[in-house]
Amino acid sequence: MKQELIGPTATLAGAMLSKIELEYSDFTRGIVAKTFEDAYYALLEGIHRVDTAEEARRAGQVQHPVQDGS
Repeated sequence: MKQELIGPTATLAGAMLSKIELEYSDFTRGIVAKTFEDAYYALLEGIHRVDTAEEARRAGQVQHPVQDGS
């Protein structure tokens, strides 16, 4: 687990739990743990998508030498 993501994951998990609090009168450890897990992997996926998009953008900005055929 990336330790630097614990805080953001907890924040996201809290927001996710607040969305489902009407469905459950009491959050079990399992519900909290699963929500934290889902939040963590959602953050990792988001980071991966941003990294991939940035790499693609940088690759598109690389200018290739022009060959004039002489």
